[in-house]
Amino acid sequence: MKNKVLFLGLLSILIGNAQEFAGNWNGQLGPLPLNLNFEQVELGYVGKLQSPKQSKNYASLDEVKINGDSISFKLSAFQIVYKGIKKGDLIVGTFTQGGMSNALSLKKGLYLNQASRPQTPKAPFDYKVEEVSFKNKTAGDIKLSGTLTLPQKVKNPPVAILISGSGPQDRDETLLDHKPFAVIADYFAKNGIAVLRYDDRGTAKSEGDHSTATSADFATDVYAAIAFLKKRKDINTSQIGLIGHSEGGMIAPMVIADHPKDIAFFISMAGTGTTGVEVLKTQIRKSALLQGQPEAAVEEGMKIMDAVIDEMAKDGVKDLSIDQRKKIILKTIETKRSQVDPLIAAEYSDQTAQSLADQFSTDWFVYFMNYNPVDDVAKIKVPTLIMNGSIDFQVIPEINVPPVEKALKESGNNDVTVKIFPGLNHLFQNATTGAGSEYFEIEETIAPVVLETMATWINKRF
Repeated sequence: MKNKVLFLGLLSILIGNAQEFAGNWNGQLGPLPLNLNFEQVELGYVGKLQSPKQSKNYASLDEVKINGDSISFKLSAFQIVYKGIKKGDLIVGTFTQGGMSNALSLKKGLYLNQASRPQTPKAPFDYKVEEVSFKNKTAGDIKLSGTLTLPQKVKNPPVAILISGSGPQDRDETLLDHKPFAVIADYFAKNGIAVLRYDDRGTAKSEGDHSTATSADFATDVYAAIAFLKKRKDINTSQIGLIGHSEGGMIAPMVIADHPKDIAFFISMAGTGTTGVEVLKTQIRKSALLQGQPEAAVEEGMKIMDAVIDEMAKDGVKDLSIDQRKKIILKTIETKRSQVDPLIAAEYSDQTAQSLADQFSTDWFVYFMNYNPVDDVAKIKVPTLIMNGSIDFQVIPEINVPPVEKALKESGNNDVTVKIFPGLNHLFQNATTGAGSEYFEIEETIAPVVLETMATWINKRF
């Protein structure tokens, strides 16, 4: 009986401590704040983590362990491990990611964003704003919803269709409270150019399934937008152009190559100029280095990542099922783990391997790995403006711009302009390093010189 009483007393202490961990916590990891939430459930503890300056979404933790005053958690998809001890009102501990460790103290409550975005347009507008929708007949008549902005004092203006980057994007290409497509539309409308921007399929007010689509499928959405505009009476239907950002700059040449008579101009904003294999390998390497990881550790880890990417770019992989691709990826990671430094191999746990398999086995990914935009770029005969930021780590200009410029000029296009903007990142913000961690910190959504360059370039030709 005495032992039973002692056990119940110990249990009440453990539950009490667990309850002290329950709720919201926040901390600062270098320039990035983090939000965490812990909750006690029937079978133990669950938690979630958010980097509010990088995403509005929370990621569910794989494991949360609470023992007395100690807490630990893992988020394998991002190679994150945390171990801490509750001391008064703080949790004091160590945050490890990708082999790098930093002290991280957590305090009660949420970190709330106080983002300033001075360029975001605010009503009332001195131009016409119209909610529109159109259907993609080649995709089961899915309805795509968007916004058409029209200059107030220009009759039948030229019009630009904005094509977003990778991932499900809304019509404003909203990212970390920035709304770059809304900023572009606002500036263009004030400078005599109409703009159509729309929610990606399966996003916001648009129908369809984004998760099963490839870049080629998204190209058919763009052509549906063109067909919609060609029926309008308030724009110049012979002056319809495409402006694509990132993946959008890769999709646009597909559309122009297939429908050359329907497009009057093309602007690439950090569009890719080589295969997805090269784009992704260089992007991953540069991202890791910008995060402060030692070069030797980065190269060791890339032995695994390069092998996975190369497997998904092999002939015939596109004809395999997603499950078959996942098995190939898991086997590749298992084999490579035995061939690299044990510390690096430990970062590619079974859970991390499964997460990579889920991400890299999709139809979109396999298509992206195998597609080379230069083949379609070579078919573009319309006026073309190629733009990149000099410190863009996602679409590195030194690798992506020269093949595009070469293909355009060799094909006989005599109206090609190339602009590399010093000190601008992938979002065309004035930045320090170009790292993704800066995207939120920077108040500027798009450098004014970029907006002016695009509008002036269009107005000189139409």
